[in-house]
Amino acid sequence: MIGKKNLSYINAKQKLKIAEDLFNFAYEVKSYQLRKKHTDWTEKIIHQKTMELIEKGCA
Repeated sequence: MIGKKNLSYINAKQKLKIAEDLFNFAYEVKSYQLRKKHTDWTEKIIHQKTMELIEKGCA
């Protein structure tokens, strides 16, 4: 139960899809910015730094 409404399976699935889309958008934007700023970084480093920034809430 969330708030006063029950969260149906379909409603929960829709909310999870929205959260997934927002995460993917933040990841793409931040990794693009890091790629442009640090052209010498490998994809592995870019992925690691992007995830760190997203986890900190700076994405």
